[in-house]
Amino acid sequence: MDRPGLGYSDPITQHGASLDQQAAVLAAATRMLGADRPIVMGQSLGGAVALAWALNHPDQIAALVPVSAVSHPWTTGLGAYYSVLSSWPGRHLLIPALTAFTPDRVIDDQIAAIFAPETPPPGYAAHFGPRLTLRRGSMRANALQRRQLLRWITAQAPRYGKINVPTEILHATGDRSVGYHIHAEPLAQAISGANLAAIDSASHMPHHTHPGDLVASIDRAATRAGLH
Repeated sequence: MDRPGLGYSDPITQHGASLDQQAAVLAAATRMLGADRPIVMGQSLGGAVALAWALNHPDQIAALVPVSAVSHPWTTGLGAYYSVLSSWPGRHLLIPALTAFTPDRVIDDQIAAIFAPETPPPGYAAHFGPRLTLRRGSMRANALQRRQLLRWITAQAPRYGKINVPTEILHATGDRSVGYHIHAEPLAQAISGANLAAIDSASHMPHHTHPGDLVASIDRAATRAGLH
């Protein structure tokens, strides 16, 4: 499932849906699909939403699998890209320009950077449709969510001790986007009984670069939740 405002979905709010709001929408959507207590796996910012799901809807989750998850405050700031993109001029002037004129080469370079130093699986770009991320609504929603993420994470992190579902954390030790020592290690310490599976890699995309490790994490979560 995409975060609200991404993929083919509409944003919940025009001001940047919070982690709590996103988790509530996704929990309701899974219930509508017939999954009352799913194993929730979320990657990167989606991992932060998965954590909010476990905190706010503990009766609607069987187990938790955060992958390369943003979980704790960091000190490097928002960065120039999202600072500009989430501003009024960025949302109303720069984003329309980017959506209109971004060539495929730039998209390919960005995908390569996300996977570096490893490479995307064959056919990855064609499979997930990267130009969906260049829709104006999606770029605005993501920029606004990213702008407020540190504030949301700062408020959410002290609550992780309340998570009481089986938790299997998967994170690459050399992750350049979401640091292992900043996020994965303190998360494993904060959640009672959490298991941290560390991958000796710099990948931020282990669900694609190390699918066997992800499957093993989900299987362990299912076993601990009594689903096997």
